[in-house]
Amino acid sequence: MKAADVLPDNANTIERNGKTLRKGSVAAFIANAKLIEASDTAPELRAQAEADLRELVPVLIEVGVFDVFQLRSPRIQALISDLYGM
Repeated sequence: MKAADVLPDNANTIERNGKTLRKGSVAAFIANAKLIEASDTAPELRAQAEADLRELVPVLIEVGVFDVFQLRSPRIQALISDLYGM
C-alpha cells in the first residue's frame, strides 16, 4: 500500500470514526517528541509540544500506529499512558 492509497494526493484529511487524520500527523507527533526529549528546549516550547503531542494521540491510535510501533521514550510514554491507557 502506498501513502496515496490511504490519503490521496488531492486530500489533506480523512475521517475515521469521528476523528480527523491530517497529512503530517505522524510527522508532527515525531517533531513534538523530539522537542520534548531535547535537553535544550525552552520550558514554554516543551509545554506546547507536550500539549500538541497529547492532541495527536487519539488519531494515531485510530489509524493503528501504536499497534505496530512501540514508544521507546519513557518520557513520552509517561505523558500519554495515563490519558490513553497505553
